[in-house]
Amino acid sequence: MRLSTLATLLAVTLLPLSAQESASAHLAPPGLLPYIWVDDIQATVASLGSHGAEIVDSPHPDHPDSTSTIATFRDPAGNLMGLYQEQA
Repeated sequence: MRLSTLATLLAVTLLPLSAQESASAHLAPPGLLPYIWVDDIQATVASLGSHGAEIVDSPHPDHPDSTSTIATFRDPAGNLMGLYQEQA
């Protein structure tokens, strides 16, 4: 693939959706979703919950046959963040 083609694909992929397009596509608002790598996702989720974080998605496999587990939460300021644990 030529670099200019790749740049065009990236530019098109990264264009933000309007609020109406986002809502109609049932997507979250544009933005970043940072993930934090943790050693024990269950204990981290429990600790976050006890400190006032809203657990959005409880720990679950990243995808079928995955060796990783993910979860998402909102911090007290409302920021959506993720947790990631790779199984040993």
